Amino acid sequence: MLNVKGWDWYDLMWRLSQRPSITLNLPLLQNALDQTLGAGRRDARSWGALAWERLATLDMQAVRDDVGPFLERPQDAALLTRDNLEELLQG
Repeated sequence: MLNVKGWDWYDLMWRLSQRPSITLNLPLLQNALDQTLGAGRRDARSWGALAWERLATLDMQAVRDDVGPFLERPQDAALLTRDNLEELLQG
């Protein structure tokens, strides 16, 4: 199982909730995917499907516990729920 990176999920939640929405840097994401998974194994344009796939396996309490101590308002970690992330990913 991959390590839980609560800040990554909090950052994704924040970015997806911004209006107007923030444009993703797909070349940067593709480089990161190539470095971590191997060149050509995943296409950055399918980042939403990748996020859904990973979200299904997350221990959400572990995500909240991981990021909470780093937030100015630790209670904001409670916003990190599977339902909230799924709704934001649906756009």
